[in-house]
Amino acid sequence: MYGDDDVDQCFQFVSDGMWDWFLTLKYPQRITPKYRWTRNDDPGDAFREWIGEMASAHGFGISYVRVIERRDDGDILYHVLLRDIPEELWRHWRWRWYELTAGAAWDRRLDDGIVRLIKHFYYRLHCDVEYSDGWSATLCQVGEDAR
Repeated sequence: MYGDDDVDQCFQFVSDGMWDWFLTLKYPQRITPKYRWTRNDDPGDAFREWIGEMASAHGFGISYVRVIERRDDGDILYHVLLRDIPEELWRHWRWRWYELTAGAAWDRRLDDGIVRLIKHFYYRLHCDVEYSDGWSATLCQVGEDAR
């Protein structure tokens, strides 16, 4: 586990953020036969490519918080908070995730309980949390013994 300061800074970043969009991205273990693109083999690389394309398209670094939930069935879910992405482009970016990964993407309700939810993922469900100010990212990992 990272030091308490890193984790505290993460949750402060979540509470200070003026988040516009909360969504979940699924990286499935199994691919549907209908999928016709070349899938990115690594979920972390797929996320970095997705965020990188978003940054290139918008002309600035993308601030985000990403909760990394590893499911028992082998699927990975990323619960993501984003800032400064115009709502009219959300559909495009959900579809782009599918093209990169064969995975679904869906919007989540964004409300005042977001800090509690992120803490729940980290402390109760033992999910790693990564946050980025658009220039650099910090990963707060739950200890392996907690998983």
